[in-house]
Amino acid sequence: QHRNHLQRQENLPFYNARWSSFETGYRYTEMGYSMVVEPAMLPVNAPQVHREMADIPIIDTAALAILGSDDLLVSMLRSGASQDQINDYVSWTINTTQALGLKVINAGGSQAFKAGVEQFGLDDEVPVYGISSRRLLTSLQTAVHQLGIPHPVHVHCNNLGVPGNVQTAIATMEAAQGLPMHLAHVQFYGYGAEGNRGFSSAAAQLMEAFNRHPNITMDVGQVLFGQTVTMSGDII
Repeated sequence: QHRNHLQRQENLPFYNARWSSFETGYRYTEMGYSMVVEPAMLPVNAPQVHREMADIPIIDTAALAILGSDDLLVSMLRSGASQDQINDYVSWTINTTQALGLKVINAGGSQAFKAGVEQFGLDDEVPVYGISSRRLLTSLQTAVHQLGIPHPVHVHCNNLGVPGNVQTAIATMEAAQGLPMHLAHVQFYGYGAEGNRGFSSAAAQLMEAFNRHPNITMDVGQVLFGQTVTMSGDII
């Protein structure tokens, strides 16, 4: 950290506030990180995201652009758009937002939730649009693969937090059809429906399926201790 950089920071509003961009860079550096990635950047918010990341000192930053429930994409598929047209839209989005890759959050889930749906499987149809969540996901995964985007499609599976959702996670692995795919925060969809309360760990079942699919990578997700508030991107 050079003196001129520190002086620039001191002239910014709230530069020493808790959890400011300034402190974010220092805290991650202390933990040994050299890079962090914002995993859920709405394309419309990309300028703001990049401005905030630019103020984080020391470490490198990047972001993944969210597609999967936006009206234009879903309408294109409903109208019979070709894979080449989907590829063009994905390419334009990645280039315009300067994203590292693509994030898919509960494909079609936003429209489903607005229609009062509480659970939304991979083969359920998006209300009004008449296309399945599977079709949305596979179209975007194919686009990422055909465009040669180095980071595989980063997937937040459907039915997050729902007992028995391990079956949705396994179905998502199988839907990849051998193409690269990354499953994010699997701790939230590795659940079974066993036991007196109809809720159990299905970690063993999840890992057995994972080991059958060498094209799949995954992460456990962030573990926060104490009281937390979490907001999921599929409500947007």
